[in-house]
Amino acid sequence: MEKKIDCDFTDNAVCPHCGWENLDSWEYTAEDGLTDCGECDKEFYYTTHAQIHYSTSIPEPKETKTNA
Repeated sequence: MEKKIDCDFTDNAVCPHCGWENLDSWEYTAEDGLTDCGECDKEFYYTTHAQIHYSTSIPEPKETKTNA
């Protein structure tokens, strides 16, 4: 039986043919694309998923001007 390669929602793009993990996946510029594996040279499709996080803070009080 062939071992199933985990290719869904991984931290880097993983070749579905051989399991090679592209540590430079962040360089993919499109949401979806076709690329060649850096290990076995076979083509595979990738989809980029993005997650957005937010941070908030309280603004500093504004200084008031006084007329002298």
